[in-house]
Amino acid sequence: EAERVIEIALLFRLGRSVFGSDTHFRQWLDLPCVAFGNIRPVSLLESAFGIRLLREELIRIEHGVFA
Repeated sequence: EAERVIEIALLFRLGRSVFGSDTHFRQWLDLPCVAFGNIRPVSLLESAFGIRLLREELIRIEHGVFA
């Protein structure tokens, strides 16, 4: 459980960096995302696999890869 908390904290740090603020990152987390089959990214925070998917998507967004 502690490891998951650390992974989420690191994910939020990356999200802040990619979106420029906590607010924008949280908005992204709450909106359905095509890359995840129109589910809300926040629902993926429940598992290590989901956190990894979110991190990978944030890295793609950071590098301008949207498809």
